[in-house]
Amino acid sequence: AVVSTQSTGKTRREKRREMMMMINKRILCKLMPNVCSRASTLPPPRIVYCYGLSVNSKGMDVRITANGIRMFSTSSSSSSQPTNEANRVKIYTKTGDKGTSSLFTGERRPKDDDIFDVLGTTDELNASIGLSIELAKKFSSQPNDKQLQLIQQLQEIQCSLLDVGSHVATPRTPETSEARLSRTTFSDSHVVELESWIDNMEKELTPLKNFILPGGGVMSAQLHVARAVCRRAERGIVSLIRTGTVDDVVGRFINRLSDYLFVSARFASMIEGEKETVYKAKTKILHDVSVKNKE
Repeated sequence: AVVSTQSTGKTRREKRREMMMMINKRILCKLMPNVCSRASTLPPPRIVYCYGLSVNSKGMDVRITANGIRMFSTSSSSSSQPTNEANRVKIYTKTGDKGTSSLFTGERRPKDDDIFDVLGTTDELNASIGLSIELAKKFSSQPNDKQLQLIQQLQEIQCSLLDVGSHVATPRTPETSEARLSRTTFSDSHVVELESWIDNMEKELTPLKNFILPGGGVMSAQLHVARAVCRRAERGIVSLIRTGTVDDVVGRFINRLSDYLFVSARFASMIEGEKETVYKAKTKILHDVSVKNKE
């Protein structure tokens, strides 16, 4: 079956959107069952703005493109659709070849638009956090409870960042329908949750008396990289908030997330038994080297 976006009828478009949300939720659960275990309790859409996604689930290929949703059976028992490679939908759609892409509202904008810049940086942040998680797994064959707790928190943050993307891809403008605005509302509960995690980690950390340098172990160093990317995402989001395109709660979340990533980097260093490097002024470093050479 093919659900096309060519029709201009409101009812048809709304039906297509509903189907997209339903399929996207199923795809998310298929691709990220552990990361997004909360998917059934959170408002869709999570990845509806990510055109070009394809997944095979229970003998059914689902393909989301800017031209609609394509579904066809790959089961050997189905005779209504051919299953050879020639009939498979390709990963590329060519809809962005002219330098534009589509928002959740259906509006097409240049790919260097401020919204897509923020979406790209948010995606980069999510990937950076994902690398932090994988480094934690790689260098800890038997993660302890604190490491598992940190990994679980980071995975939940990855889900929240997808919610941020859905929100950003739905401009808070008069032209956007109330239904879409409602579906992509970002809750302040995400901010409260981050603050709780920060407070709990800081109870176990030595209070800071000096600036520290990014490092303190492989996972800690990568979390510092994620923190720097988070600050860049925040700068873009602040501009969108100023124009009324994004709700200010998203700005609070990203701001708090950078604080979380800083504290979690220190926490990762502590639980992995690594030493943090304290900042020293260059004159102090030169003095220390000079004294050591004389000795």
